[in-house]
Amino acid sequence: MSQGASIPYHLRTAKTADRSLFVDLLRRMERWCAFDDHVYVSMGGYPMVDHHKVHRVLGLRQLLSLEENHGTVPRQLFNRPTKQCRCLAMSMSEFVDNPQAAYAKAGIKGCANHIVWLDYTKPAELRSQLDEFSTLINSSDHYDIIRITLNANYKAIKGEKEGMSRVQKQEARFNWLRHNLGNFLPESAAPADLSDEGYPKLLARMLRIVSGRSARSSSKIIPLSIVTYADGHKMLAATVAVASDAESGEDVRKAAGLENWPLVSQNWDELHDLRIATLTGRERELLDRLLPTVPARKVIQDLKFDLFEDRTREQTAAYLEKYGNLLRFYPNFVSLD
Repeated sequence: MSQGASIPYHLRTAKTADRSLFVDLLRRMERWCAFDDHVYVSMGGYPMVDHHKVHRVLGLRQLLSLEENHGTVPRQLFNRPTKQCRCLAMSMSEFVDNPQAAYAKAGIKGCANHIVWLDYTKPAELRSQLDEFSTLINSSDHYDIIRITLNANYKAIKGEKEGMSRVQKQEARFNWLRHNLGNFLPESAAPADLSDEGYPKLLARMLRIVSGRSARSSSKIIPLSIVTYADGHKMLAATVAVASDAESGEDVRKAAGLENWPLVSQNWDELHDLRIATLTGRERELLDRLLPTVPARKVIQDLKFDLFEDRTREQTAAYLEKYGNLLRFYPNFVSLD
């Protein structure tokens, strides 16, 4: 299990913000397509946080959680948002092989479409994760929404050995990818892509290849938002819409009103880094009060400290200018003594 997956839910601040932004994206996508007959599917974990948020914000009643650990299902049933929410002891690979069979097993009827979140954490299983994404894309219909989360920490890729130089490690990791991913790896890929900034972009290119090859002839896969964040390990999350072949990405994004949404991705190469500053209640109150009416550079200039230890004040100001209107999605924890 990756480091990110082992962090308790209530401490995964970046994941919490990413989840909130995903639900906000879905809320906007309802302008493109009504979700009345959609079923929401994800690996809910024991708290069922995704399902609670989707039900509360979107009003979806057809909810399905998948869980490989049979012992976790009773806890999920206790924590589910409504009695209509179904919890199955089933792997994601079983689900993507036959979604309709899974719905029948769960007693879910009349779902014309689905919103599915493939939430992966283990870098060593990248090939099977891409295979499952491919299978789901191939079986999905017009107006389906699919989201996939992948481990984007290049240092977690296998292949390196003790005593190797940095360059040797980079080449060893790349050779592991080439051996295990086959034609999912872009022809233009190179060891130099294995860096903090390069590897998430390489993963996005892989998803573009998989989407293009797996989509039905009558369908088109439209990227909506591709973000990176870090909770322990760096992660990449990509959300796509299954559109008709007659629709363009511009058509879909315009219908949803995403033109000015800060995290919209116009193509597979547009990634957004969702950095979360660890703020005290007083710091959060200041930023909420001043941004975006007061220029970020002015706010940073008046502070006597740095919000990010690894960024200059200019870089922090540029970050806040871009994400100031998203601060409402960032988790805010209150300490009670």
